[in-house]
Amino acid sequence: MAEGSREKRTFFDKFSVGVHTGIDIGGAMPLSISDALGSDDKVNVTPRVRPAIGLSLTKHFNDRWSLSLESFYRFVGLDITTRVQEQIFVDREEDVWVAFRGTAHMEMAFPMFEFALYGRYAFENFGGRVILGAFYSRNVNPRFIAEPRKGMLFGVIDGRPNFNDPGGIISPDDPFTQDFSDAMSRWDLGILVGYEQRLFFPQLFISGRLAMGFNDIFHPDSRYLAFKMQHVRASLALSYHFR
Repeated sequence: MAEGSREKRTFFDKFSVGVHTGIDIGGAMPLSISDALGSDDKVNVTPRVRPAIGLSLTKHFNDRWSLSLESFYRFVGLDITTRVQEQIFVDREEDVWVAFRGTAHMEMAFPMFEFALYGRYAFENFGGRVILGAFYSRNVNPRFIAEPRKGMLFGVIDGRPNFNDPGGIISPDDPFTQDFSDAMSRWDLGILVGYEQRLFFPQLFISGRLAMGFNDIFHPDSRYLAFKMQHVRASLALSYHFR
């Protein structure tokens, strides 16, 4: 019995279960900010911060290398107010492309379940580990609303604004709200990189990560913006690993 117990302990020493909590800051972003704004105008961005929670199972190959399978519930959101020069989008009521110049507000929110697989490499004597892996996420009731609040609408010719074809004046009393939430894609696939550092106890870590998705936030057959947007977010988490 004693020998069997030693074998059992040796087997489970190769694995650990982690519990995680943290926050995420980020949202859906164009590959180039100038695609969205048309110039280098100022942008006022307010992150929506909510707690994230997760669990992980880690296989330890040796003192340096390990592999983790992780599940997380995250909430990523932004409120953006900016002055745009030529934001092009589809007027969903008229089903035509229009361009807007003026002050606009955008609201986006992405509750999601994320599943990640990543490897770790631990540095000797520092208590730190680098992280590299991939993730798959499922969005739950994503929200994306664009609201031009003050400015002018113009026609679009060959994908460019036609400033000789004014389409109307937008005022704060009658904003031009466009809700694209029903056109959002429900999945994403991407890469993540990060670093985690041991804190006061051998099982306690703090980590920072950067994740970038490859999938456009809109369905392929629901293109309402003139540019592609992808998920980009930074995460800060506190983790405890049971071994």
